[in-house]
Amino acid sequence: MIRHFRWVKQGVVSAPGTGDILLGSRVNSYLALSDISDVVDGSQIYYTVEDGQDREYGVGTYVAATNSLVRTFVYAVMQSGKLSRYPSNGLDLSINALVSSEPQAKPFRGVLLRLSANLTFPYNAWVQTPWTKVVYDTDGFFTGSGIIIPEGVNLIRTQVGLQGNTTTIRLGFYTQINGVKDRGAVQAGGPNGSSIISASGPAIPVVPGDVVTTYSSAGEYSSCYLIGSSLANFFSIEVVG
Repeated sequence: MIRHFRWVKQGVVSAPGTGDILLGSRVNSYLALSDISDVVDGSQIYYTVEDGQDREYGVGTYVAATNSLVRTFVYAVMQSGKLSRYPSNGLDLSINALVSSEPQAKPFRGVLLRLSANLTFPYNAWVQTPWTKVVYDTDGFFTGSGIIIPEGVNLIRTQVGLQGNTTTIRLGFYTQINGVKDRGAVQAGGPNGSSIISASGPAIPVVPGDVVTTYSSAGEYSSCYLIGSSLANFFSIEVVG
């Protein structure tokens, strides 16, 4: 379970950049994560980072041995007055960064999936995309073999990001719900030479038990694949109702 912890605010030991956050001393009259008995090795925590006027919000995994926070998933970044949702990287943090875990007005619900390995494309064919690596899943969407809409979810928004191994590629993507393609879920297509694409769909109605499947393609190109280790490859469902 992913949790918030009130009254946490602490600095960092050194400039984290875009990597793991080595946690430092607590701010006066606040707690550090290490002060809280419920925070143990492997705890997943909603976090916010302030660095000057920039902000980052996401889910982190606490590592007790190093008193650090691994950025498991970055949900949103505000930088230079611009908001970016589901960025491929978090902020390039400085030594002045402050980490907190205050509850947001509306906690995020949904699922984020990634690839466990490279996905190779046959020539001019669509391939079902095997999103099998669960970054987080607040409501039990992922069943181990696929994505099924759980109880209590009636409205969702989907988003996808793809990164191929070469610019000699034309990436495409579509979503099916119960085998029907045109349900308003996210679709994406890039021009020739696009090694990275991303897109989000509108809010669409669903019912518990609906099955969500996704397909991707490299078009009329061979020897192309999605890079399994790339954070730019993801599929997410956000619960909006």
